[in-house]
This record gives sequence, C-alpha cells and structure tokens, in this order.
Amino acid sequence: MISSVIIFWFFDYKDIILILGLFFSAYLITSVIFDWFSQKKLSLNFGRLVSHLGFGTLIFAIFINAYLSKEINAAMKVGDEIKIQDFIIKFKSINKIKKENYEEVFGNFLVTNKDKQVELTPSIRKYDQPIQFTSETSIKTNFIVDYYFAINLSEFEKDKIMVRFYYKPLMFWIWLSILLIAFGGIYQTFKLRNE
Repeated sequence: MISSVIIFWFFDYKDIILILGLFFSAYLITSVIFDWFSQKKLSLNFGRLVSHLGFGTLIFAIFINAYLSKEINAAMKVGDEIKIQDFIIKFKSINKIKKENYEEVFGNFLVTNKDKQVELTPSIRKYDQPIQFTSETSIKTNFIVDYYFAINLSEFEKDKIMVRFYYKPLMFWIWLSILLIAFGGIYQTFKLRNE
C-alpha cells in the first residue's frame, strides 16, 4: 500500500503506465525465453512460444513508441534553422523538376538529434489536369527509429512551406512482432492439423 502511494506521488500518470507496460512486456519476453531453453522438445510448443515472444515484443515496442515519439510542425523557408526539443531542423535547399503532367518541388532538410544527422527530401507535386497538390513523404528507417518528413504549402505565409517532422522509435519492431505472432499462429495451426 505504501509503495503504491510512493509510486503515484513521485511519478506522473503517463510514467506509471509506461513502467507497467514495460514491466509486463519484459516479464512475458523473459518467461518465453526461459520456456524456450527449458523445453526438451521445442517442436511441441514452438508456435506458441514464437507468438508469445511476438506479443511481448509488440507491447514493449508500442509503449516505447507512444512514450518517445515526437511530432514537430513549423513554417520554414530556405536557410531557416529551428530548434525544437532535442531536434535541430535546417532547411538547406529547394529543387524543382518538371514532368509530363506535374511539377515537383523537393525540399532538402537536415535533421540533427544530438550527434546523429539525417537528411530527408520530401516533396510537393502539382498536377496539371486537374490542378491538385499532393505531398510525398520522405522516410528514413533503421532497426531503432524511423524519421518521417512531409511538406505542404502554407496558406498563411506565402514565402514559407509548412513542415511536419515525425520521430518514431521501434516502428520496425512493431512490424516484426506482428509477423512473429502471425508466423507462430500459422505454424501451430498447421502442426495441429498434421497431427
């Protein structure tokens, strides 16, 4: 009882949810790993273990992603540099290309997060027939984090472009865990049918 009061006193509501989510997902992943090594005949429960491992990874990745994701919206022109939270976004240059039925404007942005730098090139397309605009997102991904960058024309500031930047950790692990859950379920289904 006293420990519960201390936790609620010192931690924010979101922190408590994060701690609980990470604790239960880590418990599930750890118990699956212990089961994995303690099985004499791994083939008996292979599908179940893979699915549970995938589910634990999914919960862990979702909580980390929800807690650490960042979204930045700003109006910028070429040469501008803004610092928001831990990120520095620099609008380096703009390039245009003309295709048969549309014109495309590319923005070249450099995003710095502490000592890491990522260059992203989102674009806006203007189609001729009928006249319409579409935004093409620039995405850089790795095993740890995904960077998304999109641009739009500003309705209020004609000399600037609206930029939207998203920082999404562990997106790769969310997709991988869904594949693990599906693989485990399919494997177990076919195994039971063959028996």
